[in-house]
Amino acid sequence: MRTAGRTPATRAISCVLLLLLAVASQGAAAAAITKGDFPQGFVFGTGSSAYQGMELLPSGTC
Repeated sequence: MRTAGRTPATRAISCVLLLLLAVASQGAAAAAITKGDFPQGFVFGTGSSAYQGMELLPSGTC
């Protein structure tokens, strides 16, 4: 199903710009947090899951 006036390239550019905006806004929020905001001995960690990432968008988008 194609939306009138939207090409696949336009849709791809829109997705990339949206992704960049999301990444930029996360960086700005994270910059306000300092190590002093956490108790002494606090251990930082990260995690990710491909399953969760794949379920964020409906199939066939971006």
